[in-house]
Amino acid sequence: MQQRLQAYADAREKDLKEIGALNAALSAHITRPPSPPASPRTLPPEYILQVIEEPLLESVRSNIEPLIHQLRGSIQDMLCTQNAEMYDTLWGKLSLTLRMVEAISARISQREAGGSGPAP
Repeated sequence: MQQRLQAYADAREKDLKEIGALNAALSAHITRPPSPPASPRTLPPEYILQVIEEPLLESVRSNIEPLIHQLRGSIQDMLCTQNAEMYDTLWGKLSLTLRMVEAISARISQREAGGSGPAP
């Protein structure tokens, strides 16, 4: 029995030493300042540009293309409206001028044909 008691005492002493060492390690770990975060690996700008260029261009195209088509349609409508307004304005003035030219031409033709008409 005494041998068993001695073995238990030795084991207890060994366990106490291990517990003391673990407590010391835990205290040292808790009091140690936190280590700085690992710095990210720096990638060259050329690589980053190469990776994002195609998806970025595709995204810009898909978002801008409908806006450009809409702008083109708006400009075409505006030009058609302005052309119609200009045609109406000019045709009104040109038709009056055309009637005047036709009247003068008819008078001249009458004079040359028969001399009928007032003298100048």
